[in-house]
Amino acid sequence: MRKNRNKELDIKNTKRILNNLPVEPEGEKNWLGHGDGGAVIDKMLLKGATMQELFEEQQLLLRNKGVGRKHKSSIYNHIRHLKGQKENEHGLLITDPKTNRGVYRFNYSSKSNDIETIGKLKSNLENNYHEKLNKIKETERESIISQRVGQNSLRELLLQLYENKCAMCDVDAVKVLRASHIVPWSEDKNIRLEPTNAILLCGLHDLAFDKGLIIVNADFTIFLPNKPDGLREVLGKFTHDELRLPASKEYHPKTEYLQRHKDVNSK
Repeated sequence: MRKNRNKELDIKNTKRILNNLPVEPEGEKNWLGHGDGGAVIDKMLLKGATMQELFEEQQLLLRNKGVGRKHKSSIYNHIRHLKGQKENEHGLLITDPKTNRGVYRFNYSSKSNDIETIGKLKSNLENNYHEKLNKIKETERESIISQRVGQNSLRELLLQLYENKCAMCDVDAVKVLRASHIVPWSEDKNIRLEPTNAILLCGLHDLAFDKGLIIVNADFTIFLPNKPDGLREVLGKFTHDELRLPASKEYHPKTEYLQRHKDVNSK
């Protein structure tokens, strides 16, 4: 590890890794200049881990390398090193386990709070949409629109806003997450690309929401109508009581759109 850390770069790279973006490692060491046990702890802190989990993972590494056991104090020291402000320390934020169910984790905003990134995505959303439409022949435009030009850009923005996780459950497999429109795409062309008219949902919740088997109220609580009972029972086991919302209120689903969806599907 180099003697004088570039704290701003360490923070920037930690945020990038949390958002699944590439960074340059320091030779054979990780983005913070750590190898072996330190690198293992750093990796676990990206997702979060308890002290016991950190300790067990460290001991497993030491056994595999034929090295004797270390005390938990070595992990506490490493975390203090990550948080410290001295020249050879990193100045990183880590969650307080006392207020985070015993979990240590790099405490940085996810993509949903990256205002600059979201702003660029939002701008590109409409620009790319209209640019593609302008290149389409008039005779082809209607059919292309029906294929939802711009849907991919909207989905990319929603992935950012909802932190790559379904707003109604804990599914975080990006491949099955969809941009689910509140007011259907075909019903109002003026709000097709509004992120406030869409929610990031997994495939099952997207289909159920589209068919009116799930209702989101104005206070963002989730309601499962009694139809059909079997599906309601299954969904009820893993559907949140409330919609998990983007960090910025600017991108919360508009209540008027939720009401339109509710009115149509409550008949």
